[in-house]
Amino acid sequence: MAEKSDKRELIIDAAAPFFARYGIKKTTVDEIAQAAGMGKGTIYLHFKSKEELFEALVRRHANRFLEKASKVLHEDIPVEEMLRKFILLRIGNFEETAREYNVSVESVEELRREAEGMIRDVLEQEGELLASILKLGVGRDEMIVDDIPVVVLAMQAAVKALDMPWVIRGRTLDYKKKADILVGLFINGLKKK
Repeated sequence: MAEKSDKRELIIDAAAPFFARYGIKKTTVDEIAQAAGMGKGTIYLHFKSKEELFEALVRRHANRFLEKASKVLHEDIPVEEMLRKFILLRIGNFEETAREYNVSVESVEELRREAEGMIRDVLEQEGELLASILKLGVGRDEMIVDDIPVVVLAMQAAVKALDMPWVIRGRTLDYKKKADILVGLFINGLKKK
């Protein structure tokens, strides 16, 4: 079973740069197979389609983020710092992935749209983690939040808004600065006075 898992990981690794450069539609299974050093049929033994392969890549990155982000909840730090770390991880995950695979401006919009449709459950888990942090802040009497689900949606939208424009325009803004901007915005609105 480990061999099958290793082959899947090898295929995912081989496919990532092609998806990043050309998008899903323009990437061919032949290119992926050649880069992985195996036949096209072997790719199809592990993945039914390019879309399924792309979803496996997206889930791998998303799960790594969720694993790191969930650890923030168990740290003995103020909630404001938890939010800062969470946002830093979230923004950093997107930007590091884009840089690691040298995502082209042409493919980033297609990849983002496809990825979001595939991992709605991951976005829900991300929202649950944010909600847990906010509940902890309320429980510790560090903040006032009347409607946690609405605040979570606003936070997720704000983080997403800072991801895309910078990558599309080929510019970056220091992760810490982005996190500080968002945390300052939210904490000043939620902090107990």
